[in-house]
Amino acid sequence: NHFRCKDGHFLAWSKVCDGVINCADISDECNDQCTKEIIGSWALKVMAWIIGILAVVLNIGMMIKNVLKLGKCRTSMVLLNNVLILLISLGDFFVGFYLIFISVKDRRLMHRYCGIHREWITDQSCSLLGIISTFGAQISLFAMTALSFARYWGIRRAMSIGSPVNKKSVALICLLALVVAVAALSVAVGPLLNSLEDFFVNGVYYDKDIPLFVGLPDKKTNIRIIEAYYGNIGRSVEISWARIRDMISKMFTATTSRHGIRSRKVNFYGNDPVCSFKYFVRMDDPQKAYVWTVYIINFICFLCISVLYTVISIISIGTSAALVSNGQNKMLSSRNRRMQRKISFIILTDFCCWMPFILIAGLHTLDVIDANKYYGILCIVVLPVNSVINPLLYDNGVSILFKKVLRKASKHVPNLNIKTANKPTTNSTAGGSHSASPTTGDIEMENIIVKNIAIDDIDIETSCESSL
Repeated sequence: NHFRCKDGHFLAWSKVCDGVINCADISDECNDQCTKEIIGSWALKVMAWIIGILAVVLNIGMMIKNVLKLGKCRTSMVLLNNVLILLISLGDFFVGFYLIFISVKDRRLMHRYCGIHREWITDQSCSLLGIISTFGAQISLFAMTALSFARYWGIRRAMSIGSPVNKKSVALICLLALVVAVAALSVAVGPLLNSLEDFFVNGVYYDKDIPLFVGLPDKKTNIRIIEAYYGNIGRSVEISWARIRDMISKMFTATTSRHGIRSRKVNFYGNDPVCSFKYFVRMDDPQKAYVWTVYIINFICFLCISVLYTVISIISIGTSAALVSNGQNKMLSSRNRRMQRKISFIILTDFCCWMPFILIAGLHTLDVIDANKYYGILCIVVLPVNSVINPLLYDNGVSILFKKVLRKASKHVPNLNIKTANKPTTNSTAGGSHSASPTTGDIEMENIIVKNIAIDDIDIETSCESSL
């Protein structure tokens, strides 16, 4: 009626394969009935490779293209747009790199991972992967938010001549890019600061040669062991991890080397084998305040992106109606419809990217569901897939190239036709060219067309070689 560990101890069957290590030899979690890999299912393994490779390739192309264009930008607004798009592609590249790295590690270890689970989640490589994935996701989101503000501002000032690029504008744009990068890096690195270890460290992995500590004991377990050895140590104030390490080390001075007992922290990113941000916390988790603060910030970013692009879309609808009512070439109206579809995709993909996390995390925090089983699909598919979609939404060149590849591939598939949008030609007015002086109506119509073209920069890639 009991499970026998390899070292002779017995456990209730309910404690076998429950995700908690109870045997010193971890045989209760690594046996014929249950095992563990970094990426749990073959479907997720395949998706990780596909999304990771696509994200890296598409965003490298996007970054190279935007870097080469930076020196050709004539106005500060165009330069700002391209710098922010560059930051988006940089963040998405990091997310793709994270997926490839974790996939390679998973492939190398496979079933052997179960035996070194504790070593992996406490390793510096796992922490580095957590920083990379979190930094990539956050800098991409923050840059998309800043870009939505920049594009809204550009639409509102569409009738003014853009200020030329100068040292002041370059300095301000660099400062904005630095703020975005530092904000994202702070979210990613903050949980690993030694000064905050009492807030973010979840447990400790001790030397295997000391059987007293089984699994990954948290702070409460460590304190119980210390009190069993020293007696009541008094807990009028929170006992720090530094004090715990010191007291544990003194317990084994006679049996350990001069360097003391060896231990490694189970930090914020060691909550799951995929080494991601700790998205799911319970009400009694001390890290819930930090996690939900990040969720709220990301939700505000999503709202800003949605509202600003909705306003841009409304302005687009108004200018399109004005063009059609005045009998102008309907090409601009057609481009606006494509732009509105692109805006809808931007809002939809951001919604599908972050809202599932927030909803599932809320249910997990309220103890309605256990969301830990969803870590794999959310961290490997739902969040990273945006890193593949963003290059298609924010860079028209990448989108056109992607469509051409699909069109060539479709030639080998019967009854499949992939259309690529042709770049619109220069529009002429309904009445042809005019040699006479422009009338008031002509001037008003010209103003509408100028604003329409400014709006259309969202659909047709902003050119650094033009002075908007």
